[in-house]
Amino acid sequence: MTLAAILCAAYGADDTTGGHWDAARPTPSAPSMLDAADAVVVERIRSGDRGAFDALFLEHFAALRHFAARYIGAASAAEIVSESFLRLWLARETWAPRWTIRAYLYNTVRRLAIDGYRSTRAERQRYATTLGPEEVWGMASPTPSPESVVETEATIALVWQAIRSLSEVQQSVMALRWQAQLSWDEVASAVGMSAVAVRKQHSRALARLRELLPAHLTDE
Repeated sequence: MTLAAILCAAYGADDTTGGHWDAARPTPSAPSMLDAADAVVVERIRSGDRGAFDALFLEHFAALRHFAARYIGAASAAEIVSESFLRLWLARETWAPRWTIRAYLYNTVRRLAIDGYRSTRAERQRYATTLGPEEVWGMASPTPSPESVVETEATIALVWQAIRSLSEVQQSVMALRWQAQLSWDEVASAVGMSAVAVRKQHSRALARLRELLPAHLTDE
């Protein structure tokens, strides 16, 4: 399998035969300011429009929950996402996302999920010796994948083990890019880095994964 195919399987993204997620081919960048459609939504929510807020919640909740589960586990993911939206609503009058609403939401969920992941680290370490080899916590939890992409769940577990060896910022960049499918500018906004720096982190992460997973890769 190519690295792109393996990552699509691990992150649950669609594998378009290397098209959208071909690391060598850039995707269109997000606008450098809030676009007209997002600006309308932001204004409505800032004015207290509960219908607009509820619509935003319903549109993004499922994807954000799946995203948060990579950090904190499925059991706590819904709570993390709900907390993110609650904070947005409570601070709605001053809500001013810099780029897109989607980037703002993923950034908020990411931060809360990382905080939650850190707060449960001691518990994971305490129980680590009692878990079987197929039992993993948090971000290491494998996602079932099509047999045409990765043949066994064991392979997915190895992929996630490799991903977890990356730096925290690299893990965030990879998740935002491959799972959330944000543009480079959106990822940069979400992690508080420049687009150039994000691309460098992404390239380093891919290089590291190629080093760690040579037995599972074919020529790309």
